[in-house]
Amino acid sequence: MNDLMSDIGLRSSGKEICGSLATLYGYSTSFRLSENAEELHDTETHEYEIRNIIENHGFTYIGEGTGRTVYEVPPEYTIGSKSIVVKFARPFVDDGRREGLEQNKSEVMIWENEQNGDIADLLCSVLDYGEEYRYVTMPLCEKTFNDKEISEEVKNKNSSSMYSFEICSENVGVLRLENENHSVILDYGISKIIH
Repeated sequence: MNDLMSDIGLRSSGKEICGSLATLYGYSTSFRLSENAEELHDTETHEYEIRNIIENHGFTYIGEGTGRTVYEVPPEYTIGSKSIVVKFARPFVDDGRREGLEQNKSEVMIWENEQNGDIADLLCSVLDYGEEYRYVTMPLCEKTFNDKEISEEVKNKNSSSMYSFEICSENVGVLRLENENHSVILDYGISKIIH
């Protein structure tokens, strides 16, 4: 599967725009939220404005988790015929941690350690990442809509892995490549190493 991923990625203009938008997204709102309702309102308004800027550059909002917001990258910023998503690290969470940066770094480190290993086919490929892990890019996958659709192969490989990945419909998708379908883990940023 890795050979099939080698011809897709970000153009230099895509790396530049993702880096700029990640900086705008993560660092212009990088103060901790307080109990002050006015500050919270200002932060929500500011995040909404940033989302509009990102979407005005042609990025399509897909969803968000506790630490990251995911967009589909417009084709003019990509190489190859496969669609790509970008996961932008979100601003500080309530306890002051940069959870999105931690999740992005975790995915990059796991991918770099395992891309030629036994579980490489289990993981959605990290195609690129930004400075300080402000963003990561991956191929766009179709979401698995319920836990029953998750392949036994994914479950079996996960159980024999040194990592403990959360296997559920929110974290697993189908990567379609050259008439082949691969069930992969889309979100492995919050993984535990099993000793």
